[in-house]
Amino acid sequence: MKKQSYTVTINKIDGRTTAGVRTVDEFEVDKHMTESESEDYVALLRTRRCWKSKYEMHIRPTYIERKNVMTGKRVLEHFNTPYSCSVASESYWQN
Repeated sequence: MKKQSYTVTINKIDGRTTAGVRTVDEFEVDKHMTESESEDYVALLRTRRCWKSKYEMHIRPTYIERKNVMTGKRVLEHFNTPYSCSVASESYWQN
């Protein structure tokens, strides 16, 4: 299995916000772990911190492969990159 870095986002269910959740913590796990190893690591963290059922956790790859519109080459972008700042969007190249 290909090894890459994964980002863990921990949200707390909160009815006071518009989305219904708020981000409590976000961190990147070791770059040399596979996705299953990352899940095991996060499960260990969950037991140490004694999280309750009001928390939800998302594990996703930190970098996503996208196609550059101008050159056609594949590039890696952070998953949180806004669409207007992505080289995969036409709006990035219009200025």
